[in-house]
Amino acid sequence: KVVQSVQWGPSHTRSTTAAAFCALAQAAARSYGPCARFKLFEWECDRCSQEVSLTARSGALARLLPAAHDHPAARVLLQLVAAHLAGCGDCGLFALQLAARLVSKHLQRDCKRTVSQRGYQLAVDLSLAFLAAPTCPCRVKVDWGNLNTLLQLVSGVIGAKGLALCNVDDTCARYITATVLRAFLHAIPSNVTAAVRPTVRVAAVLGAPTAESRALEGALIPMHAKMPRGNVPVTSSRVILFDVNIQPPSQLVEGFLGSVKLVRQGQDSVASAEACFRTFCQNMCAMGIGVVASQKTIHPRLMELLREAGIAVLQRLSISHVEAFRQVAGATALSTVSPFFRPVAVAAVAGVPLGAISALENMRLGEKKFVFVTPPAAVERAQPCSTILLRAREQYALDELEAAVKSALLVLNNTLQSPTAFLGCGCVETCLALHLESKLESISGPQREAVRLFSECLDEIAASLDPATPAYAVREELHELCRAAVAGDTPLRHCHGWDPRSSAPVTPHCVPQRRLRVR
Repeated sequence: KVVQSVQWGPSHTRSTTAAAFCALAQAAARSYGPCARFKLFEWECDRCSQEVSLTARSGALARLLPAAHDHPAARVLLQLVAAHLAGCGDCGLFALQLAARLVSKHLQRDCKRTVSQRGYQLAVDLSLAFLAAPTCPCRVKVDWGNLNTLLQLVSGVIGAKGLALCNVDDTCARYITATVLRAFLHAIPSNVTAAVRPTVRVAAVLGAPTAESRALEGALIPMHAKMPRGNVPVTSSRVILFDVNIQPPSQLVEGFLGSVKLVRQGQDSVASAEACFRTFCQNMCAMGIGVVASQKTIHPRLMELLREAGIAVLQRLSISHVEAFRQVAGATALSTVSPFFRPVAVAAVAGVPLGAISALENMRLGEKKFVFVTPPAAVERAQPCSTILLRAREQYALDELEAAVKSALLVLNNTLQSPTAFLGCGCVETCLALHLESKLESISGPQREAVRLFSECLDEIAASLDPATPAYAVREELHELCRAAVAGDTPLRHCHGWDPRSSAPVTPHCVPQRRLRVR
């Protein structure tokens, strides 16, 4: 698609286009793998202020790289990388490198566009067939009963994100690895199916050391800024959830804090509204409700009465927070509030599926206020839910750490659905390059050159993982290991200090220039 979208004009020649894509490939290579170098971007927001960003993430690079915004074809490439990240969530730098190198080689060799497209597609088909084959030396069976294997999986992802510049040392990285795995294992439901995935939410809060990050068994919900005050802590109570405004029926409210006017004639508006509010509170107390939550607003006077009755109130929850609350409490969102403003509400709603929680407490983290909801011991409709609380002192470090944790959760989710991992540290790229080279003899015509270029790009990406060593030395070493593994002489997984079936304790996650990275 990128080859097809290359646009020519008076200011964009073949050489300038190739140079733009070479710059993209070099920027992605320098931010790739455990030896990544962070990029510092500075730009003006307005006349008086400037913004600075320090990052090595593919999503941020695709948005901030200045060379990408100067060429229309480069912009198309970055849009495709963004679409890849939206669908896969990881390996954005690999996709950016591969596409930029392929287009650059296509332009430098003056190949025909249709020939390159067909050759590249043939290389992709051959690569996917090789990786899907049961005899692929890069495939590793993951045993979910082996805790050491799972720790190595998460460590391979966290360690490959280049977090050293974020003040995340080896000890802290191992702690984050254990925290992510603990939260994920807690969120796995008892009946795991292909359609059900563990729910793990990430809450990133600035202003504390990374060592204060932790896994919470429950949902951490931000408290709305317009809340007049916090809730009274609640323990072991029933909850009710609404997805509509909680207002008395037959009323017109002028402004959120305005006066209430009843449609009924001959009644005092204030007294009637107060009577409706007190009836609602009495019904909640009679039903044993300890928490009233709503996706939308709750009348201020009603919130005061509920708090006076010892009932916690949560309002204006976002869709994601409503879903988290529903999973923790096992409640079903109700779309009507009219029955609860009448004295016969308890009998009328006897079959309403209410939820239950073990505790609700207020938490203040930095400058933000949260409500932490703990699930009950056993509720039929409740689903496991956990939250990873990430802390960091700098915003750029918090962003990088959050992206690494989300990538690790994505890897665990994919591995749970298909218990297979692929070796990183350049093994996959090198094995694919060797496989494509072996297929060149059976490919005739101009497509053969495109497949060869595809193989060269994979070799270059593998060599970029070790910038301190010459590319030819890294290529020769990886080729030797992969040839031995394909021939069956040496198990590939033992060549890089990582054996998923080993019962030995977990080695330090930082293996210099040679680490497992699960794709």
